[in-house]
Amino acid sequence: MPMNSSSVDLVFTRPKVRQLILWGFLLSVVLGFGLGIVQAIWGGNLEDPIWVFVVYISTSTALSVWVWQQFRREGIQLRLVMGRWPERPRWLAIAGLILAALGFSVSSFLIAAAVLSYQFPLFVEQILRQIDAEATPRTANLLFYQVVSAITTIVVAPITEEWIFRGFILQRWGVKWNLPLALIVSSVWFGLLHLNPIGLTIFGLIMGLLYIKTRSLLIPIAGHALNNLVATGMMFLPKDANATSIATLRESLPIAIFLMVISAPWLVWYIAKNFPRRDAPIPYIINAQEDAQNC
Repeated sequence: MPMNSSSVDLVFTRPKVRQLILWGFLLSVVLGFGLGIVQAIWGGNLEDPIWVFVVYISTSTALSVWVWQQFRREGIQLRLVMGRWPERPRWLAIAGLILAALGFSVSSFLIAAAVLSYQFPLFVEQILRQIDAEATPRTANLLFYQVVSAITTIVVAPITEEWIFRGFILQRWGVKWNLPLALIVSSVWFGLLHLNPIGLTIFGLIMGLLYIKTRSLLIPIAGHALNNLVATGMMFLPKDANATSIATLRESLPIAIFLMVISAPWLVWYIAKNFPRRDAPIPYIINAQEDAQNC
């Protein structure tokens, strides 16, 4: 069904990001109380790290469904949010871009952690312990944990996070403010919700630019999945028992700097080349206009 110009101009004006945040907070509280009640009645060990994935999958899926319901209520068409699959996607260039973003993410984390370790060693040690716990989890069923972890990281996270951040938040703020500001703020927020805020902010920026350039949400979803697949594979590489110590972290600083030097220029070039103009329309509007012309 084609959309007229007035309906296109009014899209993404009523769904509110603050409502999404409120529902996310309420859902987290409900899940916390619910899991506490389950433990009190039936027992169980809620300290098992498998519950982290249970909470994440439940929360991200519920919020994605909420976004979808808001789209239906406001007449926002799913196929125009998702966009068309590009006829000739440049997979080699996209893969190289994702690997550069991953390299920058890893190097920025190592450099930031190494620098912070001189002033805030206890804080950095706590982060390193958390990383070590994720790599060697204390769980009742290691194989089941690894399967759920892989599904969550490679499938659930790319779909739900790109749907929420690029499909909804980027476009909502792009209509409310302008697309460049929406791209920056949504990417910063995306980064702050992860353990590596600097690296994931740049990664979110790259995913947003891929969506703006291709107008297909499937491309950043695929790129996000590739990034997480490589990152997950790195977790299974053999490592020294002291690999997550502060001493080892500081020793890796030259390698981290080298990795940043070879990855950052490519990312800067891509961002500068593809950064949207202030008056640029959101992907949904362009998809809707092209859809109307083809009907």
